[in-house]
Amino acid sequence: LRSIPPKGLYLFEDLGQGSASVIDILRQYARIQSHFLENQRPLKKIPTLLSSEVLERFEALMDLRSEGSDTNIFKFFEDKHLDEIRRRFDRQRQFIRSLVDRVDNSRPTINQRDLIRQNAIKPKDGETCIIDWDFAISSAPGWSLPQRYEGCLRVFTSLFATELYKSPRRRNVDVFC
Repeated sequence: LRSIPPKGLYLFEDLGQGSASVIDILRQYARIQSHFLENQRPLKKIPTLLSSEVLERFEALMDLRSEGSDTNIFKFFEDKHLDEIRRRFDRQRQFIRSLVDRVDNSRPTINQRDLIRQNAIKPKDGETCIIDWDFAISSAPGWSLPQRYEGCLRVFTSLFATELYKSPRRRNVDVFC
C-alpha cells in the first residue's frame, strides 16, 4: 500500500495469504536452488560463502584469536574443557578439511539462510513464495539453516558431545552433513 524505503517502512495489503506447509516451502526452495544451479550468472551479484572461511573462523575462535569479541563462546570455557575440545578437533581435522574441500568444490547455488515458515507465504489460490532474502549467499547447497547457529551446534555436538547421541548412526549423519 505504501513504501518509504529510506525509513525501512513497507506496508502491504493483506491478500488473504495462508501459511505454507513445510513440504510446500521445501519443494519451492528446491526449485529455486535447482534454477540457480543451472543459471549461475545471477549468483555473481550476491555475497559468496565458502566452508573453508567458516572453518577458519571457527579455528580462530577456538584459538581465542578473535580478541575483543564478546561473542566468542570459547572464552567462557574452562581451560581444561577448551583443551579437550582442541584435542578432539585436532584428531578430526583432516576429516573435517576433506569435507570442507568437498563442499567448497561443489557447484554453488543461492542460499536464503533464514528459511523459516514465517518467511514463506502462500496465497489461497497460488504457489508458495519465499520472502526475506536479505541474507542470501552464493554457496554450496545446505547453508540455509533454520537458525543461524543450529549448524554450529550440530557440528559441536557431533564432534565433541558424542555421549548426547543415542544412535551412533545419527552422529555419523550429523558429522557428514
